[in-house]
Amino acid sequence: MNANKGKHEQGRIVPNASPAAPGAPAQKPAPTGNKTVTYRQAHAGQQPSGPAAQKGTAHQMPQGQAPARPQQQARPSQAPAPGSRPAQQARPQGAPQGQQAAQPQPRPQGVPQQMPPQAGRPQPHAGQPRQRPSAHARTQAQPLPHQYQPARYAAAPGSRQNYVSEAQRIDAYNREQAQTKRKRKRNAKIFAGAAAAVAVVAVIYANFFSPINVTVDGTDYSVGRSDTIAQVVANNNIATTPGRLLAVDGSVISADGGDAFSATVNGSDASADATLNAGDTVQIGTGADKTEDYTETTEPIAAQWVDSTERGAFHEVTGTGTDGVKATRTGSVSGITADVVEQEPSNLTIERYSVRGETGDDKVIALTFDDGPWHNNQTSDILDILQENGAKATFFVIGENISKISGGSDLVQREKDAGMQVCTHTYDHAAGSGKGVNLSYMSPDEQRDEITKGYEAIRNVIGEEPSHVVRTPGGNYPLSVAQNLYGLIDYEVDWNVDTEDWRRPGADAIKQRILSVKPGDVVLMHDGGGDRSQTVEALRAALPQLKAQGYSFVTIDELHDYHERAKQAQDDSSNS
Repeated sequence: MNANKGKHEQGRIVPNASPAAPGAPAQKPAPTGNKTVTYRQAHAGQQPSGPAAQKGTAHQMPQGQAPARPQQQARPSQAPAPGSRPAQQARPQGAPQGQQAAQPQPRPQGVPQQMPPQAGRPQPHAGQPRQRPSAHARTQAQPLPHQYQPARYAAAPGSRQNYVSEAQRIDAYNREQAQTKRKRKRNAKIFAGAAAAVAVVAVIYANFFSPINVTVDGTDYSVGRSDTIAQVVANNNIATTPGRLLAVDGSVISADGGDAFSATVNGSDASADATLNAGDTVQIGTGADKTEDYTETTEPIAAQWVDSTERGAFHEVTGTGTDGVKATRTGSVSGITADVVEQEPSNLTIERYSVRGETGDDKVIALTFDDGPWHNNQTSDILDILQENGAKATFFVIGENISKISGGSDLVQREKDAGMQVCTHTYDHAAGSGKGVNLSYMSPDEQRDEITKGYEAIRNVIGEEPSHVVRTPGGNYPLSVAQNLYGLIDYEVDWNVDTEDWRRPGADAIKQRILSVKPGDVVLMHDGGGDRSQTVEALRAALPQLKAQGYSFVTIDELHDYHERAKQAQDDSSNS
């Protein structure tokens, strides 16, 4: 590359300093590591021409390198301005002054116009054909892309373009190099982005689309990630045994009309359309039976009342009384008609049960007293004995006695305050049509009145809604009474041990019957309805002995809770 074309600084050509104006002192070169000379110093005594001379640009050249004279560029001809004198024709070099340039001769018709010779390109002699240079010659003649090429940025000789200075050509070269670098950086980014996209695609394929290995009936298979069990079985021709097709009455229509197969995945049941994960172990079994398609008509099954007819200390109505559903089905394949219970009715059942055996290790019993409150200190003496022994009890009171017996209200309030459970024993012990012993002798309305009036008498004393646990007179609680009182009471209480103190058999006999109890028993005694002095004496002797045996004394509701817990535990066990 010629020395007058500038120097390279970090891959970029820097134009030489412009020469100073004529007559101006020569400028000193900028201090650098290498000593440089200016264009004026390199061409001492020569006057530069062109825009470089006008601008006073000094071209800096490395010391010791001979500067090359820049090629003269032909100024393009310009049309004269309106009203100005036409410019004179350029005279030939060496022609005397005043001699005009030769006028161009007109081209004869039919003779092709000859283009002016292009700079740097050899022209054939007249009469000789144009020869295309060889590939080797063309390769040798062309500069490398990164080399500065002056002719590439110079105006063609004879063209009408404005003069392009050396500095402009260098600046154009530098811009082209910068653009090339930007293209290379952009291409590098594109390549890096493409490589990252390929890596992402590879990861996605490995995680979502690549095959996985599973084991089916002891054999390893490579399957698709989204394959279902049914697809794996079909694609690998795994042998299966289908279930049967059944009629509506349960008879067999065909031996292979059921499900194609059954399956477990890692020991758990799975449907045929379940997808598999890598490493899953699948076992294929016989398909489930299927029932043929059918048409049906339905009708309700009325809920009924059922009495267990068993004997127990608690009488409780269970169930919701919801009707069931019966369907009459006709098979579309077999034509068979059969009745099927789709929903069992929830019957209302009187369960009669005891809590014996349901208290676990707790030795608990429930002491109960009927027909109070009563005068002659019988009720108050019994309350004293219970409190002395830390015992609780349940009092089934007669509603009218609360107001008839002197101090009856105070006794009921004391029972409540002492932690006893206060319940109704009807309002007047089924007097009148009930003959004082059996509610079933009374009309349905009379039966309900006995209960509601008994609640009201207690509510008027304690100031709150009383317990809805009742004991019917004589313990008579047949199905008809249970149906009539349904929704009005929670449950009816009978007994396990009857002390028969109402017979007045003697204090010792009553005591022995009390001591015969078992854990979970309900004991029947009386604090009213007559002379109960034997009961008071027997209770005073029996309670300390029962306490010594480890017994504790609870209310009816507390004893009933043992049954509820035992029942819940049984239900949980059967459902697990």
